[in-house]
Parts: sequence; C-alpha cells; structure tokens
Amino acid sequence: MKKQHIYDKAIELFSTYGYAETTIADISKATGMSTGSIYHYYRNKEAILMQLGVQMSQVELLQNNREEKVKHPYDVIYEYLIGYAAAWENLGVGLTKYVYGLFDRVYLTEDLTYKNLLVYEHLTSYISLAQEHGTFDQSISARKACEYLFTFCRGLIFEWILFNGSFSLTEQAQSMLPRTLKTFIVE
Repeated sequence: MKKQHIYDKAIELFSTYGYAETTIADISKATGMSTGSIYHYYRNKEAILMQLGVQMSQVELLQNNREEKVKHPYDVIYEYLIGYAAAWENLGVGLTKYVYGLFDRVYLTEDLTYKNLLVYEHLTSYISLAQEHGTFDQSISARKACEYLFTFCRGLIFEWILFNGSFSLTEQAQSMLPRTLKTFIVE
C-alpha cells in the first residue's frame, strides 16, 4: 500500500514537473513520508520509473480464466494492448516522451535484448497458450509475436509523441490495431 502510494505520487509529480526536475525530497513531501522511507521501497527514482512496466502489465487480464480466454485471443489481446496505450496516454505526453528517451537504458540489456518486463512476459505466455489451443498463428514464436505487437504499439506511441499528444493515442490504437492483430488470429 505504501509502495503504491509512493508510486502514484511520484508519477503525478513526474507528469506535472518532469522527471528530471522531481527529487526524492519532492516525493517525500508529496507522500508525507520520510526520504528514508522512500528509499526503503525504491532504491532511486529510476526504480520508480521501472515500476511502470509492472503497473502496465495488467496481469489479471491475461491470467484470470486463461483456459476460457484462449478461445478468443483477439478480444483479450486487443483489450490488453488498448489498455497499454491508454496507460501511456494517461501518463501524459511529457512523461511518456521522457521514458521513451530512456528506452534503451531502461528496457534493454547491454546486449540489446529486452529485459524481463512483465508486460512482455505475460503477453508472451498468453500467446503461447493460445497457440497450443490453435487459436493463434503458430508460424511465429510467441515471443516474436509479442515483440511484433509491442513494436507496433511503440510506433503508435512514438507517433503520438512526435505530434505532442495532439490526438488520442487510445483512439488511434483502437482504429489501427484490429488490422494488425487479425493477422495473428486463427479462426
């Protein structure tokens, strides 16, 4: 509960004042907790930023009632990726732009492979199960399909950043995702 409170206040401050301009002392003041307490839960500001992946992973959507949900992967993956786009849009273009500027440092390993991010791991696991049930294209690995879908989403997010948030990222994803997602679904 305290960790979530710290995260929520930090994201609010990052969105309002910018990541670089926000200090641990600012987060401490906003939460009403001591600086030491903040460091008890997060080793630094970047660790709070890394929590974004956990917050965006929507574990329950992909984990609950999996055996039933793999029968209709289009609906589940669509909802999952629209939720992902909406989460970035809710953070605001400024903070999203900042995080994307750090993408390589935050989300990639030194050998330029993705870190074990929950948002990727849960979708890969779900796709794999859908493949086993014959409802998702088996000509591509679950991991590659996940990378493909997230590359598509990151492209939309990048475009939204380039246009400084002048359109709804969520609506753009709702408009463009169906055509791409349908290529993976086996009916």
